[in-house]
Amino acid sequence: MLLWTVVLQEFSLNETDIQQALDRRKPSSTVSSTTRKEKDTVEILSGIFEGGTTGTPISLIIRNVDAKSSSYNELKDVFRPGQGDFTYQQKYGVRDWRGGGRASGRETVARVAAGAIAAKIISQSGINVIAYTKAIGFNRNRL
Repeated sequence: MLLWTVVLQEFSLNETDIQQALDRRKPSSTVSSTTRKEKDTVEILSGIFEGGTTGTPISLIIRNVDAKSSSYNELKDVFRPGQGDFTYQQKYGVRDWRGGGRASGRETVARVAAGAIAAKIISQSGINVIAYTKAIGFNRNRL
């Protein structure tokens, strides 16, 4: 669930704008990627009407229809390499080993949706944002 509370009226915005960003975060088909098939379909609950913002808070929901906590039973006593569950337990004293919580990749879905809204509003405000990788280690990108 995402609630975006400060929205100006009459910005062009619809589900497709947000869905395109969500589609880019879907798991790939590589060996190292998750086998889950996360649909990540956005539903707009409020704040957008007929393709534009209304000036009221935007409320979205992206349902987790592929949640299978039982898939994580074998990991109850093991920290997963490359995941944030160890750090989270050290920092907060809590660990949700079922694959959810703040250490979950699912937690990023609302951030991606919020980023899609921000990008759309920024682009309509005449602001261009350019990002690139300048260097990885000693390899420098020359522009």
